[in-house]
Amino acid sequence: MSSPTVIYLLGAGVSGSTLLAMALGGHPQITGLGEFTRFDKYRADDRACACGSPISKCAFWQEVEAGLDGLPMVPLMPPLRSSRLFVSGPELLRKDPHMPLIVERNVKVYRQIAKVAGTPVLVDATKSLMHFYYLYRSGEIRLVPVYVVRDGRAYLESNLRRRRRGRLFSIARWARVNLAVQHLIKKLSLREAVVHVRYTDFVESPEATLTRICERADLPFDPGMLSYFEKSHHNLGGNRMRLDPQPIAPNYSWQERLTTLDRAAFRFAGGHYWNRRFDV
Repeated sequence: MSSPTVIYLLGAGVSGSTLLAMALGGHPQITGLGEFTRFDKYRADDRACACGSPISKCAFWQEVEAGLDGLPMVPLMPPLRSSRLFVSGPELLRKDPHMPLIVERNVKVYRQIAKVAGTPVLVDATKSLMHFYYLYRSGEIRLVPVYVVRDGRAYLESNLRRRRRGRLFSIARWARVNLAVQHLIKKLSLREAVVHVRYTDFVESPEATLTRICERADLPFDPGMLSYFEKSHHNLGGNRMRLDPQPIAPNYSWQERLTTLDRAAFRFAGGHYWNRRFDV
């Protein structure tokens, strides 16, 4: 069985990857996986996928599991930190004796999912540079990298609302992740291959954005992607909107929730420079 094409989302969290993955999954030839490398965690904890059913009662994931007997029990996510990627480069793969087994398991699970779903294209919203690097260097999967970037102020507001750390920590993490993505794109000479998606462009002109991504996967745009919320999905991970999907529409309420102190911290941390650097 040939391997499916995988649209792989890169970028910082809370940047619209959950919505984008589900919208792409509205295409009849595409299946959204959400954060694919959480598969084992969801199985172990019997968590609910986007259809609302726990994995043990979801017919889709149960059929996927039924075809996975005999696979090597290695993690889907490479255990090494992404920071080592930029120090060791290709040598990193030779230093990891588990690399062939990790790639083999990823490829076989992808294939099983594509077989069960009956689609030639999958969407992986894992957003891990290391995971992407292992798959890319293996040459076993055709990857369509999509770099999703959102205004750093929106990222900051979302992080603060979720109480995920302080202002400067949130801004620094947003900048660090986006810098790492840009560095990897340059290191692998992928500039021409990557689809750069601004979150604002996506929600304001979803058809244009989705068409660009589909073209890279050799598929035509399908109107079903705009009404993705009418379809059942089985995405893992991501934010809670996956359980109650809504039509794609701009939402700038974060601007009203940002305080004067939030805006000052963003300016102090060079946020406006980074917004320009990341072409938000």
